[in-house]
Amino acid sequence: MVDLIFKDRKEINNKFRSHLFSDEEKKKITRRVFEYALNNKKRLNKTYANPKLSDDELFTKCEQSICEELNMVLYPTQPTTKPDTLTSILLERLYEHDINSRESIAKQYLEQKRTEMISGQLLELYIQRESLDYSRDWYFSGKIIKDVDFIKKNESGWITLQIKNSDNTENNASSKVRENTTIKKWVRRHSKKKDIFYWEKFPDKIFKEKLNEKTFRNFIHIYYDRMIIKKT
Repeated sequence: MVDLIFKDRKEINNKFRSHLFSDEEKKKITRRVFEYALNNKKRLNKTYANPKLSDDELFTKCEQSICEELNMVLYPTQPTTKPDTLTSILLERLYEHDINSRESIAKQYLEQKRTEMISGQLLELYIQRESLDYSRDWYFSGKIIKDVDFIKKNESGWITLQIKNSDNTENNASSKVRENTTIKKWVRRHSKKKDIFYWEKFPDKIFKEKLNEKTFRNFIHIYYDRMIIKKT
């Protein structure tokens, strides 16, 4: 990859494009999410639950949102916040960090936080890509449905799924959104044990056999090596 940091998302999208999903695949995802949206308007986020929207307008909003999320190039932008010097002072006092490394340590910390956010988005793209490849009918719903990342329709109705990259990325307040709902939850990794993953617990007994840490990491390399192409 090009060793650059861009100031904002618009600049990144002007520089690169993603070919991870075809136009037909994005339409397929949109149609299924729109089908859910039409029949579950109380479960939609405010922008999409507006009763004044016609069906055509709702479809257009769903399509725009899905395409924006799936086309997004996951590349770091310049940080908009400045590190707290007090944190550096405490690291030096409590952990004996070298004061001469203060700037590089603060920079690394910011980069790590931003990268952790990207890894969660890559997880969503990986699951969607694999679902399409293996015809498992899980569809990424992005920002459209409250507290839901993926939907699937089967003989008995809809399955809604919330995914997390790690089991420590959810606090008590955010976990309460699933109370009295049928939203399933799945997390990728154990936060307190090294290299413990939960792929075998993904709520699809056939699809979970196709998901694993090795192919996820390989997907990430492919994403950055091949799927991001400089515009000409």
